[in-house]
Amino acid sequence: MINTGDVNPLIDKDKGKAERIEIQRQATLLQADGLQNAIFNSVNFSSIATDAKGVIQIFNLGAERMLGYSANELVDQATPADISDPQEVLARAKALSLELDTQIKPGFEALVFKASGGIKDIYELTYICKDGSQFPAIVSVTALRDKLGEIIGYLFVGTDNSVRKQFEQALIKTMAETEKANLTKSDFLYHMRHELRTPLNAILGFAQLLESGKPEPTPSQKRSVDQILQSGWHLLELMNEILDLALIESGKLSLLLEPVSLAEVMQECEKIIEPQANKRGIQIEFPHFDQACFINTERTRLKQIVINLLSNAIKYNSANGSVYVSYSNTSPTRVRIAFKSTGDGLNQGGFKLEVQPYADRTLTVP
Repeated sequence: MINTGDVNPLIDKDKGKAERIEIQRQATLLQADGLQNAIFNSVNFSSIATDAKGVIQIFNLGAERMLGYSANELVDQATPADISDPQEVLARAKALSLELDTQIKPGFEALVFKASGGIKDIYELTYICKDGSQFPAIVSVTALRDKLGEIIGYLFVGTDNSVRKQFEQALIKTMAETEKANLTKSDFLYHMRHELRTPLNAILGFAQLLESGKPEPTPSQKRSVDQILQSGWHLLELMNEILDLALIESGKLSLLLEPVSLAEVMQECEKIIEPQANKRGIQIEFPHFDQACFINTERTRLKQIVINLLSNAIKYNSANGSVYVSYSNTSPTRVRIAFKSTGDGLNQGGFKLEVQPYADRTLTVP
């Protein structure tokens, strides 16, 4: 005979455990349902679910807000293709037909063809609202499958892309206006250079006549004529570079590197800057070159840098001050040109410029 009094406690224990498991399962399902409802009812993006034939089954609050339709107006009555720009749907069908080498019908098939084949599909699509207005959306399409892998529907998740499109259009407009302004500026610089070159060529021409004329100029006159010629040729070089400003901004400027004699550059800079230094009573000491020093650079750029530095050193120097220019080989691949001033024009009295020396079989750097 079985003693039922001994069995009942075990049955009660198992029953209690099963009840706890069921309660936990129900709580998990409620949490999952809550998460699913929160996602589908989000107003920040549209969630449109269809059956396998494309008929809308779910139309969430976000879709209602974006498109102006209520769910009751579209569920079981329309497909996503019915609320999309027909021209874009047609264009998408043609593009996919070419891309995948298969005939794709315009309509719902064109919107889900890639997703139905297991291909991740995100694209831009223009939605048409109930009031007839349109807006661009970024749409992600996913095929919904059952346990056997059969497609039972599709999920369209969309976000409003209007702000981004407006920004892109504004950016394109700004770039077009900037390009137009640059073209206008380049045209202005070109004509300004032409207008400046005409009188400068006349000045250089007369200076050359004075230099070679009869009777020959006195030593003092010759120095003045030399200064006119040196400054004139330098100014002409700078004017030829006016157009480089536009090239720099467009990223098309290229430097013509060549072996340049540092001694010649310094001599030319000395002649150009000498009148300015004498006027301020500034003594400039240039380096002496016991042997040739060639550097790999663009001659005009180097002269421009040196003259600009010297001009600042003179302009912001003390009365009867001094400026010292020197050079040294800091390494086999670097030549340092140093500028030192008694004033504030070179930022606390000094400035160093490093350039690359030039060397071949005939020109060597010591």
